[in-house]
Amino acid sequence: MKHPETIVEKTIVLALHPTKAFWIIPKQKVNIGIVGAAMLDMCEINEIEIKNKLVCTKTEKSALTPGHDYFQQQIKKKPKVRKIKRWITTLARFPGRYRWFFLDEMARKGIISIDTHSFLFIPYKRIRLINSSVKTDLVKHIQNLLSAEKIDQKDSALLSMVLALRLFKPFGKTFKERMAFKKLLKSKVESNPISSGVDEAIREMQAAVAAATIAASAGATAATS
Repeated sequence: MKHPETIVEKTIVLALHPTKAFWIIPKQKVNIGIVGAAMLDMCEINEIEIKNKLVCTKTEKSALTPGHDYFQQQIKKKPKVRKIKRWITTLARFPGRYRWFFLDEMARKGIISIDTHSFLFIPYKRIRLINSSVKTDLVKHIQNLLSAEKIDQKDSALLSMVLALRLFKPFGKTFKERMAFKKLLKSKVESNPISSGVDEAIREMQAAVAAATIAASAGATAATS
């Protein structure tokens, strides 16, 4: 059984229903999460740098996946350095340009399946986890992190993404349980000691993703009212 390795793969697993072919959060939030998590993956191996809310590339090409490299090249080709919040909102608007890079890679690894269907001759794809225990194991891992004395950079970034995207549904069956998890998660994210440079990148990313998530939720509410 294959398990997700990168922050973006773990974010996608958390956002998928454990047994059915749909997302448990709105697709706009999924897109925001993919962009933010992929950038944190690249921060971890020093391919990009986030400092004073600005994003700079530090390598010519990402060594991770074609999806990560797509973001790397988008950032590189802009002559002017942009703020992380602008990159999150700009890239998240065009999910068709990058989302399948990550999903196809996860399908190749055997983490998810991608089935093609059609309705009135219009093709569409359905995504599901191949093994629901992949998500169960990841949820348990995150719950264990909340009581751990020390966590590493990648896990700290993952916790920040869960908090920013408000991905609480996998961690409680009731609203009360989810809010209890949120309280513990927020406390852990705020108190976890990591190196200052990494800490700044994670916190800037968390703030940008949270702001984009709130804006997406507000836009969806306005559209349906």
